[in-house]
Formats: sequence, C-alpha cells, structure tokens
Amino acid sequence: MMNSRTNELDELIAKYLKGEITLEEKDWLWAELKANAESKQRFDQSQRLWNAAASALATAYEPDVNKAWRRFELRLDAGEPDLKRPAKVRSLARPLLWRAAAAILLVAVAAYVIWEGLPGAAPVSLDQGQQVIHQAGQEVAMVSLKDGSEVWLNQNSSLRLADSFNLDNRVVHLEGEAFLTSRRPRAGALPSTATKPRWKC
Repeated sequence: MMNSRTNELDELIAKYLKGEITLEEKDWLWAELKANAESKQRFDQSQRLWNAAASALATAYEPDVNKAWRRFELRLDAGEPDLKRPAKVRSLARPLLWRAAAAILLVAVAAYVIWEGLPGAAPVSLDQGQQVIHQAGQEVAMVSLKDGSEVWLNQNSSLRLADSFNLDNRVVHLEGEAFLTSRRPRAGALPSTATKPRWKC
C-alpha cells in the first residue's frame, strides 16, 4: 500500500516539475506535502535534483580543440610506442601461392579423372562362354569386353552378352544409353540389337 502511494507521489512530482500536472493533481500534491513531512522532504530533494540537472544542461560543453591537439603533439614527440608503431603490411604473395597450389591440384584431379575414368566405374572383365548381364544402377559404369572394347553404361542402363560372345561373334544387347569404344581385330561391323540404337563414336 505504501509502495503504490510512493509511486503515485513520485509520478505527481515528476508531472509538476515537467509542468504537465492538472489542477486536481496539484491540489492533491500540495495537500500531501502539508500533511506528510516525509513527502515534503522527497519533493524538495526531487526539485533540487531537477534544478541541478537543468543548470548542467544549460551550460553547453565546448571542447578545447587546440589544447587537445597540443597534448597529442607532445605525446607524439615524446615517442609513445603506441603512436609510432609502423602499420602492419601483409604480403599478397602468400594468398597468391595458395590459390596457385589449389588451381594446380584441381587441374591434376581433373586430369586423373579424365585419364583413369570416374570413381566407382571400375572395369568389369567378361569371360567367353557366359551370358553376362551388367547393369549400371545409379552411376555410370565402365565394362571392358574380352575383345578389348570398352562400354560406358549410363545410369539405369544394362548390357547383355550372348553365350557365344567371342572375337568372331561380338553381339551385345543394350538397354538404355551407352558409349562404345570398339577395338576391332579385323574389318567388320559390331552388330548390336537395341530398341532405339543411338551410337556415339
């Protein structure tokens, strides 16, 4: 109860000092100050603080720039270490070397992938006399045939060889897409059966 009364008194004092108090509030404030010595003391203390703050704000601060500059020059002439420290210079050669090394490494990896093939596309050797079905799945796969030909199967493609696959009978059945590099021991075409043949040589 006392705390809410004190808060109410503080609000009325603040309104009075700012000049925003109504006539009814002013009458209540004066009656409270006459009736209670503690409230009167609180009012006087608030008024003194208000006047001191107002007088401090009235005198504008004007910095003495010339005096501050002279003090700075004295510190500079005295040789204070934090004022005479040389600027830190960073070499551009080191980041340039890292970039060059990264570019060389990237070229080397790209050359290896082009020369050796894609990772996970290990060649599969096929023996004669078997019916072999090879499916690529979700990755590109390389199949090395017995005659030295290489077939790169695209994703979701399959390659089937006849039981009689040999140098004389080189028939393959392809479903999907593939890239073929043929090694022909003698002249002649490589027969194939496909639903929609698409050759890339």
